[in-house]
Amino acid sequence: MRLFVALDPSPEAVSHLVEALPSLDGLRPSQPDTWHITLVFCGEVDASTATCLEPKLATLASEAAPQRLRLRGSGAFGGTLWVGVEGELGELAAACRRAARDCGLSVEERRYRPHLTLGRALRGGRPTRQVAALAAYAGPLWTSTELRLVRSDLGAAVRHETVRAWPLGAG
Repeated sequence: MRLFVALDPSPEAVSHLVEALPSLDGLRPSQPDTWHITLVFCGEVDASTATCLEPKLATLASEAAPQRLRLRGSGAFGGTLWVGVEGELGELAAACRRAARDCGLSVEERRYRPHLTLGRALRGGRPTRQVAALAAYAGPLWTSTELRLVRSDLGAAVRHETVRAWPLGAG
């Protein structure tokens, strides 16, 4: 199964962003009900590795404080349009990466840049117009209170299913 660890934007943050979105012509947009902030992408994971990962995520979630976040600004990774996330997620993301590595997963070592993916360019294009339109975007503040382990199924329609979820700061 293909897994990642994420936080979700609040319904108010999603609604605000939907209202502010420019035309996504030339992009294959991601659907608002799949929007999330990835802390670590685990990739293909077998059942025993997922079993190893769950208690580690439960412990780190209980020890982590709820996160005060805001969607702000925009950019692109090649043809992928994203909106940035303002908040202190570096430590939580690093803890999630350590948990994944402790279970034998190979995870990216590059600098963590929290973001929410809005869409991917079609036919090798670039979302230049959309990046410019969202450059000054600032959404409402919200407090993220739950860490989720998510299964992602790719296909004609991307589907995300929560495997497990834990409250932040419950410990």
